Amino acid sequence: IPVTAAMVKNIDVINKLPTRAVIFFATFVAFFCFLYSLTIIIRSLLLYPMNALVADQVGRLRKALDSDKVRKYLDSNCNKNRIFFGSYNGETLKAEREDTVDRLSNLKIQADLLESSVSSGKCDSDDLYVTPRLSDTDFTCEMLIREDMQEKCPDIMITNISMLSIMLMRTGEQDMLDQTRKYYEENPEAEFHLVVDELHLHRGTSGSEVAYLLRMFLDRIGVPPMKNGKK
Repeated sequence: IPVTAAMVKNIDVINKLPTRAVIFFATFVAFFCFLYSLTIIIRSLLLYPMNALVADQVGRLRKALDSDKVRKYLDSNCNKNRIFFGSYNGETLKAEREDTVDRLSNLKIQADLLESSVSSGKCDSDDLYVTPRLSDTDFTCEMLIREDMQEKCPDIMITNISMLSIMLMRTGEQDMLDQTRKYYEENPEAEFHLVVDELHLHRGTSGSEVAYLLRMFLDRIGVPPMKNGKK
């Protein structure tokens, strides 16, 4: 709740809804290549020890940020801006893979079936958020392709410890880290939200490794812990 509340509070300077929704199922180029933005940076990192713990939380994010009610509210009250989120790990779809288009198409079919089942009363409304809310008419706030997130990173990035370590070393992620660092250097009062799930698991040697990893990440994006007493 604190993360989404902060996002809505500053929604005038976050990612903006594209003027048209284009989903490439036939000739896949980039899922969000028409994403027009005011400022594209990582504003919050949700860190999980393993991918198995992510699915439930992503479903909650879909309901909180990508439901029909939220879309209508953002359209009416927030200049049609959106809060984007995405899971960034080893299972994230890649544009270069031959099966990406088929997997996206299957996700779209699942979303349509869930919409139909909920409308007919065959399943609960919360079942809509089991899968990404892909649609022919509405633009989802969930980013699904790794290259899209590298080029135009989501406001809320969901990842795990191993992937965060890889992100700091691999060249493909350096642009989004550079963009984020530049923003926080130019806006020292801006807040960055770090959420560490299952914190009690990080003890002893492994806990120290995670602590150092987080320090390196925060230093990389220009947000040292407790900078100005409020970060």
